[in-house]
Amino acid sequence: MNWKRIKKHSIHVLQILFMLVMCILYPFWWYNGYLDTTYLKIAVAVAAYGGFIGSLFWYLEYRKNN
Repeated sequence: MNWKRIKKHSIHVLQILFMLVMCILYPFWWYNGYLDTTYLKIAVAVAAYGGFIGSLFWYLEYRKNN
């Protein structure tokens, strides 16, 4: 395995871990009142959970094909 491939995989794994952290922190943001409008609550939920699910599926497909 060459360094370029390791670097590429590590970037994708770090993105998945970052989005997982955002999904874990989302309920705390809601509880502490940082998300005060309905629009903000929905937008952050879509961004956090959608980003995690999308990046996870993309990485699994990438691993399957390469």
